[in-house]
Amino acid sequence: PLINPPHPTLPATPTGWALGALSLCSMGLQYELRLQKELTAPPIVFCQNETLNGRMERIYRKLTSPSSSSTTTTTMKRRSKDTKKEGIFSRTVTPSLFIGTRGIVASTAAYALGGKHHHDDDGKKVKRVREVMKMGADGALIVLDWEIPLDTNTTTTNSSSNNNSNTDAAKHSLDNNIDITKPNSITKPIILLLHGMNNDSTFGYIRSMMRTATDRGWIAVCMNLRGQDGLHQVKNSTPRGYNAGYTGDLRGVVEQVEYRLKKRRRRRRNENRATLRNVGGNNNDDDDDDDYIGGPIYLLGYSLGANIVTKYLGEESLHGTLPKCIGGGGGM
Repeated sequence: PLINPPHPTLPATPTGWALGALSLCSMGLQYELRLQKELTAPPIVFCQNETLNGRMERIYRKLTSPSSSSTTTTTMKRRSKDTKKEGIFSRTVTPSLFIGTRGIVASTAAYALGGKHHHDDDGKKVKRVREVMKMGADGALIVLDWEIPLDTNTTTTNSSSNNNSNTDAAKHSLDNNIDITKPNSITKPIILLLHGMNNDSTFGYIRSMMRTATDRGWIAVCMNLRGQDGLHQVKNSTPRGYNAGYTGDLRGVVEQVEYRLKKRRRRRRNENRATLRNVGGNNNDDDDDDDYIGGPIYLLGYSLGANIVTKYLGEESLHGTLPKCIGGGGGM
């Protein structure tokens, strides 16, 4: 007679599959950590020292110099606390896992997520302006999307001391005073953004950076490259299209925006310098050597826009024609 085996079917092995999956995840995590460690480094900084004015020289020293320069025992004990106060250009940048270590993942997320939807409260914080700027070289139309922060603290303070009519009048006059198209009118720092290839100002990473700037009281503006209007209202009417090697449009935008920055009165500036010279003071630590009260303008480019920003700064640095209103540039 046949004897039945004690186990007619093979036993399931969930523990083996779990251990195999856990081993693969552990190997993947170790690879990501090693890649993150290889990419962790401070940013590379280039500076044109010849064109730095007093204000920009102080900002450059603050951003590039670490706060802990002494080697005393007390400083060594506080090293862990001082590292948080180092300049942003001397601080080590650690990319995030799985996204920061792979640029293709970040780019794919920017395409997939698209632009951010505006909330109802956003209109109370920022003022949005769309401007079509004409280039003098060939008549090309460049679309600029502005976001200007509104000083809501002023109206809140006034409401506690004045009646509602005075508050509304103050808020209405404040809104009317914000006009970025008039010459000698901009008094705040500006961050000028350039998007990547086949992108525009409606993409999520542009909106996030613009909101980050306006939350800090800066003016944010995105320069849409030729034919890349996000709302499809302005088309490219010139034979030339945008590319990574043409910096004429960025140069034209910077020249026109520079004309709108509020400038210091020359007569008053000369009087301040003469006073400091008579009393034996040094005007290098004051803002009297700056021509602008408004600004500066910071350039920030992504992908193809980063190439345009880098090439523009290199060209202007080579010829010594970098405008004083340019506070710096970065490529992402």
